[in-house]
Amino acid sequence: MLKSLKSHKNWVIALGISFCFVLLAIVGTGAKSAEAAVDIDPSAIYNIIAKHSGKALDVRNASSDDGAAIQTWTYNNRGNQQWRIVPTGDGFYKIVAVHSGKVLDVADNSYANGAYINQWSDNGGNNQSWSIEPLGDGSYKITAKHSGKVLDVKNGRTEDPAFLHQWPFQNTDNQKWFLQRAN
Repeated sequence: MLKSLKSHKNWVIALGISFCFVLLAIVGTGAKSAEAAVDIDPSAIYNIIAKHSGKALDVRNASSDDGAAIQTWTYNNRGNQQWRIVPTGDGFYKIVAVHSGKVLDVADNSYANGAYINQWSDNGGNNQSWSIEPLGDGSYKITAKHSGKVLDVKNGRTEDPAFLHQWPFQNTDNQKWFLQRAN
């Protein structure tokens, strides 16, 4: 009987230790919030540069209107290519155009592949919230909170203008972005 109790006690201890290791593995490798995953200064101004073309995220014609298209364009470091990346407090960010104060927005709150990206007055919608996740090569994927789809240069175009839409992540360079502090 004593041997049976010792065996049972050892089994309980082994089970407890195993549980602790499993718990540590889950907690230690669990997803961190998007804010914790990147080092973004909310007071800084950034240029957001497409990896595949080296062109900048740009508000078409420097418009300050709601619904103005977002595109890539040859880098010129003007206000319509400058962005503030502001944490929303829930692990996501608003991406705010410096020249207009309007935010990056998935048009019509769409979940569809190919929905265009525009600027719009901040209304707190999930289609205006973005996660920013490092990809390990210095670039980031930028994902819409509401749809889980990423900021994508349509058809991988490289000429001016190249319009943006949302698309499922395929790990292609037209879905990867560099964040550079504006000069």
